[in-house]
Amino acid sequence: RSGPPGQVGPPGITILDTNTENRITTQLQQQSKDYIDDQIELKNTKTRLGRSSDYPAFSCEEIAVCNPHSPDGWYWIQNRRDGSVSRRLCFIGGHPHCGNGTWMRIGHFDLNRGEGCPSNLNTFTYNSKQYCRRSVDVGCSSVYFDNLGKEIREVCGMIEAYQWYTLDAFYASSSQTIDGPYMDGISITQGSPRQHIWSYVVGIHNLAKSATNQCPCSSG
Repeated sequence: RSGPPGQVGPPGITILDTNTENRITTQLQQQSKDYIDDQIELKNTKTRLGRSSDYPAFSCEEIAVCNPHSPDGWYWIQNRRDGSVSRRLCFIGGHPHCGNGTWMRIGHFDLNRGEGCPSNLNTFTYNSKQYCRRSVDVGCSSVYFDNLGKEIREVCGMIEAYQWYTLDAFYASSSQTIDGPYMDGISITQGSPRQHIWSYVVGIHNLAKSATNQCPCSSG
């Protein structure tokens, strides 16, 4: 009959034969090589991030984090909603007009460079110069720019607009919400339902005395 177990003794000495030692050494060397290869591949992937459609970045900010010295330029960015990729202009080290931080261009068109108006706006020519205007006589025309499902924390941009005929500020507005023609001018919104970001409302002129077709800041 066996008695109770005794105290645990000190660890013994394991003697490995030559084949076992070689096999363990080879495994350790292979693991070390695999680790180094993984690190090299990770570094190469970060370097290629956004440079091709095969290695799209999740955002311009990801490029800035992985490669802080990347130049401003066009990069492949992945759409958060459906996984598709498209080229977007990224300002990695700040924007000359918008300030520090990383910026992604969402929308842009410049008739002076022959880019043409967005499809939902009409193009007309006056004094040999082209302009964009709404495509309806009454109401508003919307232009959609895809932000690829990214969270918007700040918006910066510039719009160059010209008065055509008479602009009536809030005169005869048939809508009290941003989903309708609530003013005469340009409005920027985001999301669905729409969230107001910025409106440029224009009256007939700065000295208009009518309370219905001038801006609140008018001195008339």
